[in-house]
Amino acid sequence: MEIERLIWLIPVFPLLGFVINRFLGGKIKDKGVSIVGVSVIGISFLLSVITAIDFISKGRESIGVKLFGWIVLNEFSVDMGFLIDPLSLVMILIVTFD
Repeated sequence: MEIERLIWLIPVFPLLGFVINRFLGGKIKDKGVSIVGVSVIGISFLLSVITAIDFISKGRESIGVKLFGWIVLNEFSVDMGFLIDPLSLVMILIVTFD
C-alpha cells in the first residue's frame, strides 16, 4: 500500500481520541479513557514509524499529499495537505512517541 494514503491518519487518530474522550468520557470511566488515549497515540506512532521506514528505504527527499484545494481563484490556488520532509518526520516521531 502506498504510504501517501495513510499519512493523513497520523493526526486524525489523536483527534478521534479527543472526541471520544470528550463526549463519551463520563460513560466509559477512567480505565476506558486511558485505553482510548494511549491506543490512538500508539496507532499514530505506528503509522509514523511505517512512514519513516518507507521514507528512508525509498531514499525520498519529501512526501507531499494534497488533501483538497482550500482557496481556488483563477490561476491562484492554496492547497490543504501534508508535506513530510526529514525534519517534520523526526518531529512526528518525537511527538507521537513522547
